[in-house]
Amino acid sequence: MRKENTMDILKIFFAFAWIDHTITKEESAILAEIKSWFELSDLEKQIIIEWEQSPIPLNELLLIDYNNFSSEQKELVIYLLEYLAKSDSKITTEEIIVIRMIKEKMELLDLKMETIAENIKRSIKLYTGLSSI
Repeated sequence: MRKENTMDILKIFFAFAWIDHTITKEESAILAEIKSWFELSDLEKQIIIEWEQSPIPLNELLLIDYNNFSSEQKELVIYLLEYLAKSDSKITTEEIIVIRMIKEKMELLDLKMETIAENIKRSIKLYTGLSSI
């Protein structure tokens, strides 16, 4: 992923995880996995520790320039937001609204999750050479 989008991408996930005012065990495990995908500076790690301890206001997601994201990044973010929402077995109305808002900002409203999943698989195959995904 593009380094310049790292903190915006992580901010989306942490803000989303806090929607119901707590980060569940399941959400925490997913966030830890996502964090591990990035090489973070000490300052970035400190910011993330703050995000783990206190909510990020959802209105901060409106300040992100989603045009800076590649199409692959956009699709991966939406896919992982859905995964994060389903991780605690209860998708809230607010989670649905926020996913829709982010999809709108990313100009992905018409894209179905099945298509996103197929596109992600295709990208993984392309970039890794794996054929059985």
